[in-house]
Amino acid sequence: MFSENNIPIVFSCSDWFVPYAVGAVRSLMDHSSQAYNYDIIFVHTGISENNRHLMQTMILDNPNFSLRFLDISDSFQASNLVIHSHFSIETFYRLVIPWVLIDYEKVIYLDSDLIILRDLADLFEVEIGDNLLAATIDAEMACEYNGSILGVKEYCDTVLKLENPYSYFQAGVLLLNLCAFRKTFAPYELLELAEKRNYHYVDQDVLNVACSGRMYPLAMNWDVLTDAGGRINEIRKRAPKAICQAYQEDRQHPFIIHYAGWEKPWDSPQSDFAEIYWQYARKTPF
Repeated sequence: MFSENNIPIVFSCSDWFVPYAVGAVRSLMDHSSQAYNYDIIFVHTGISENNRHLMQTMILDNPNFSLRFLDISDSFQASNLVIHSHFSIETFYRLVIPWVLIDYEKVIYLDSDLIILRDLADLFEVEIGDNLLAATIDAEMACEYNGSILGVKEYCDTVLKLENPYSYFQAGVLLLNLCAFRKTFAPYELLELAEKRNYHYVDQDVLNVACSGRMYPLAMNWDVLTDAGGRINEIRKRAPKAICQAYQEDRQHPFIIHYAGWEKPWDSPQSDFAEIYWQYARKTPF
């Protein structure tokens, strides 16, 4: 979108989720720098014209921001994809990003249920070599593997067949090496992998399988999971010491707060870090 100092940031979102996602956009803008240009791209299959217009009003006085909407209906077929629990079909959209944004070599991908507290230029400049992506270790998954949820260990060992389950990463904040993805996979290969079975954590499981051994670990500050459903106590009790320590330390100085799971600040305004979400949500057109 911009000729220089261009930082592409991609969200995938439904029309229903737009009022919550714009909190992330507002926080991104409030922690940006005039030294960079930010190309914000929403990949979607049905964001309404009215919502797009309201979102565009957020950047009117910010010449170093672009907000675009990329309808991927022609590139995304969801016929055999399985979703469950609180997940939505939009979570699978990230699997086609390397082939719908062919003019970019790398992008930042973000879930829509988070708040950004640091300039994303710092994340974009992380050198990840020929790895497929950079992400944070998922502390909660380490707990589940160690027994907080029955059956997860067997699932990781026999279905996902992860070489190191404690390197399982959280897919809500990703620095994607699009060139490496295009060299490694055929255009619809990741979607075909996603269609093969009912995954516990949908496309996050798919990416962990596909990118095994080619993930650059980010500091956990970049994707701090909130304490939904007693998550912190489980991490303290069950996560390996190094993962637990990193989570607890980086939680004190988050770069991105991720409201992952069923407990959201717009439903539970007294929940963990909810007051920070509302600081930015109040400043949006919604």
